[in-house]
Amino acid sequence: NGKDCWLHKTNGLALPEWGYYFDENGVILHDEDTGKNGILKAGEDLFYYVDGIKAPAGMIKIGDDYYYANSKGQLIVNQTYYCSRMNGLMEEGTYAFDAKGKLIPGATDKNGIVKDDDGVLRYYVNGKVTYVGLIEIDGDFYYVRSSGEVVNDCVYWITWTHGLKEAGYYTFDENGKLTGTPKNGIVEEDGVLHYYVNGKLTY
Repeated sequence: NGKDCWLHKTNGLALPEWGYYFDENGVILHDEDTGKNGILKAGEDLFYYVDGIKAPAGMIKIGDDYYYANSKGQLIVNQTYYCSRMNGLMEEGTYAFDAKGKLIPGATDKNGIVKDDDGVLRYYVNGKVTYVGLIEIDGDFYYVRSSGEVVNDCVYWITWTHGLKEAGYYTFDENGKLTGTPKNGIVEEDGVLHYYVNGKLTY
């Protein structure tokens, strides 16, 4: 029978000191493909691999970006998280990570609608990317999706309205402001009749 063991000495291997599962032959639990290295997707989740092993590396730096792999080797995504295993890269504390697991610099100081360095509008509450649905800010309406991203520059069906608007299709500008309902049906424009479906000119 296999068992969990704490790995203290790695003899120069890239695996961090941590508890790992070894089978009855003393082989560490690993993927069939021992060539897996770096950040890879397994199912719906992202993991950090070292030679096919899901490595609980903590804070890591790849290129110019930072990521955090938890005790299961799984990357923290789309949330704020208290990071304790820092590997000398930064101070222990709470950090925010995007959908790809990249640390969002300065995010824990953010509140309201913020355009992050990746160009995406997100809604923050005390540094945490937050899903709120339809919100009103200074008389304007915005819609925040379940990912915490603010809908912008499109026609979008909104559902969680808090009674502020009826559920349905609405038009949002490049800054995320709700500007009205999209054109539907036959519309006369410059003396010409056009047919629209949810704001899209349709033939």
